[in-house]
Amino acid sequence: MYTIKAQLADINRTRFLQLFLLAVSIAAVLFGVLGALIVGVSYGLGVFACSVALGFGSLFVLAVALGYRPNRRESHAHMLHSQP
Repeated sequence: MYTIKAQLADINRTRFLQLFLLAVSIAAVLFGVLGALIVGVSYGLGVFACSVALGFGSLFVLAVALGYRPNRRESHAHMLHSQP
């Protein structure tokens, strides 16, 4: 039987995953921006452009993390069907 306690554990796990992804993404964006500045100053504009592109890549990761919403109805139905 799929209990309320198990449901709460699933919600907490999802929330933790969301916050973890958010923290990793923010760190990636900060490292991307800092890296772009350091590399741009050291090596010139060509490498700076590549670093900025990497920074935008990490912004995309951040957007994905912020928009992370599991399909609860589908996962709940799957859990109900997978129970013996």
